[in-house]
Amino acid sequence: MNGGGNRKPAPRKKPGSAFTQLISYGFVGGTAALLDISILVYLNSLGMDYRIANIFSFTGGTLLNFLLCNYFIFEKRAVSFGRACLRHYFASTGGFIVNQTALILLVELVFGDTGIWLLVSKILATGCSFVANFIMIRF
Repeated sequence: MNGGGNRKPAPRKKPGSAFTQLISYGFVGGTAALLDISILVYLNSLGMDYRIANIFSFTGGTLLNFLLCNYFIFEKRAVSFGRACLRHYFASTGGFIVNQTALILLVELVFGDTGIWLLVSKILATGCSFVANFIMIRF
């Protein structure tokens, strides 16, 4: 006997290959993107400028993405939760810059900021930042 219940549970296996992680990250990222897009559309419908609303929406989506990635995708490391979150946000800063730049260019030069066109612009901008975020967080 081991002296009663002091055993730690076996660590959960995470997907190992970069390809598997990319697929998992796509599902997790899709969930976070839905929150991000929903917040943007909601805040904009309340009259908030899309550029400011995007800051709030991206921040909320990034937090959800961190929580889900931390639990489901990336290996746990000997780093505190706060430090891991800070690292995730730091890496996501590049993704935010890509997202904000793409959103502004799409809104100002292509689609406009009303109704469905803001949504289309945000979806395309999110796709751009998805690739940037995965590369920065993975490596």
